[in-house]
Amino acid sequence: MMFSYMGFMLFCFFIFRDAREYTGGSCVNCEKECFLVMAPWGQPACWSNVTYVVDNIKLESCSPLPVLLLHIAEKSSSSIKRIYLMGLDSVVDAPDDPCQHVKSICKKAFLECRKRLKSSINCSSYTELAKHGEELYKCILEEILSNAAREAGCSVLLDLIDSITTVVLPATGSPGGRIVFRGNPEDYLSIALLRIGRDLLFSRDLFENCSSIVLVLDITHGINYTAALAMRIAEITAEILKLLYNKPVKLEVYNSDPVVPGRGSSETRINKVYEKKTTEIEIPLLDELKLFNPALIEEPCLNTVEKHNIEWRKSNAKSAVTNVVASLYTPAPLALLYACLDYRNSLSEFTGGVSEDVFSKIAKTWLNTTFIKDDTVQRCLSVPGSTAWSILVAEAVCRRVESLMKVVGKAKVDFGDVPAFKLD
Repeated sequence: MMFSYMGFMLFCFFIFRDAREYTGGSCVNCEKECFLVMAPWGQPACWSNVTYVVDNIKLESCSPLPVLLLHIAEKSSSSIKRIYLMGLDSVVDAPDDPCQHVKSICKKAFLECRKRLKSSINCSSYTELAKHGEELYKCILEEILSNAAREAGCSVLLDLIDSITTVVLPATGSPGGRIVFRGNPEDYLSIALLRIGRDLLFSRDLFENCSSIVLVLDITHGINYTAALAMRIAEITAEILKLLYNKPVKLEVYNSDPVVPGRGSSETRINKVYEKKTTEIEIPLLDELKLFNPALIEEPCLNTVEKHNIEWRKSNAKSAVTNVVASLYTPAPLALLYACLDYRNSLSEFTGGVSEDVFSKIAKTWLNTTFIKDDTVQRCLSVPGSTAWSILVAEAVCRRVESLMKVVGKAKVDFGDVPAFKLD
């Protein structure tokens, strides 16, 4: 179900119509546009060098991402606030010389980074494996950007390295040939929403001084189901940004022409394949809203699922999220106000206070119930996409309501200092 964002703001304003100071998202001395960039990646060691072209920019690379970033940075008033690299945990499962026929910038970066980080698939835990994957992806992207900066004679790409956030997501099957990854493909969507959504929610004022926000998604390196799910992740993220900042938000999706192996460094265009202005917010359907489903139909996993779902129900966190989302269907201003007050209290009870937030708790529970056994990664739990999405919408909406309450002096709003999510 969709609802008009303007309708949402109008009924919020009805509650807080004495909020004369509320400016509806306007700001003084705003940057013209701000950008958030997302890209799903698979195994970079297998990507060939080509000359990527977008508008008047040409650059030889093994990925279109540096060229897209240069294209964005060319706009004088633009600012790239975040680069989310969505990789796969299977990246660590590669032979000594993966894709032997490939001699590219990405292949060289992969081998050098793996050696430098001493990455190994012989990990004692899945958390350790995922941490290796995130470090490896970040190192590879840094090497690719550094090489592109030298080739282009432009240091702006080096300035973007601090904006990179790598998120390792679950693969399925055996992409590398040694480790088998067992689990639910939907977790790619759910874990991405929990991790990326959390980062945006707790990165205060990230886009506050921007007149508009453009979310750029590069799906060139998306493999199998990851490109489709990355598209859904980007759409939901754009809607969350609209809720949080009340600014114009636009989604742009790019994909390059097909790269033909063995053709050499031929010119390959980067195409804008989709564009959408975010004017409506899609409300999640109110289903069972389970915290977890079983990813494996095995006795220990089934018991673990039930244990966490009982905790979710007993804490009233489930009903609190449901009530916030339900109040958007009507829309019912007073119901939303009281639902948000109950939501904050119930979520605090579920997480045990401010030391941990709901996004981290769910993601870490999922991590800690994933095991490595006999060259197989076994994931006990699966997070329903609708649950991750519902929590994200509830959190964003309630933050918007709490901000309006703060403006009219009805309540003191303090989101607390939440530590960064770490794989440890």
